[in-house]
Amino acid sequence: MRHQIQQKRSAVGGVNDHMKPRYKPRIRLRFPVTFISGARVGKGQVLDLTLPGCLIESPVAIEDGQSLQLELFLPGLRFPVSVTLGVVRWTQGKRFGVEFIKMHESQQRILQRFVVQHCADGSTSKNSMPS
Repeated sequence: MRHQIQQKRSAVGGVNDHMKPRYKPRIRLRFPVTFISGARVGKGQVLDLTLPGCLIESPVAIEDGQSLQLELFLPGLRFPVSVTLGVVRWTQGKRFGVEFIKMHESQQRILQRFVVQHCADGSTSKNSMPS
C-alpha cells in the first residue's frame, strides 16, 4: 500500500520511487554551486536546499556515491559556504542529490542561519524529494 502511495505521488508530485521521503523543510531557490571531485571541477545550480543536503542541476556527469567538495554561493552572502565532504545519493539525468557529510562548524552555522531565515520567509516546500 505504501509503495502505491509513493507511485501516485511520483505521478502527481514529481517524486520518484528511488527518492526517500523528506521530513525537513526544503528551500526552493536557485543559486550557483561549484563542486570538485578528484581533479574534476564542475559548476551547476542548486535548485533546493535542506540542512542535510541539496539538489543540484549540472551538465557535468556525476555518479551515485561520488564524493564532492562544494562551494555554495548562497544569495545575499558575500562568500560561498564550503562543504568539505558531500556524497551523491542519487542521480537522474542532469540532476543529483548531495548529502552534506562534513563541514567546518562555522560554515555549518552560516548554513543553518540561512535555512532558518528562509524558512521564516516562507520560501520552503515540504515536497518529498531527497537532497
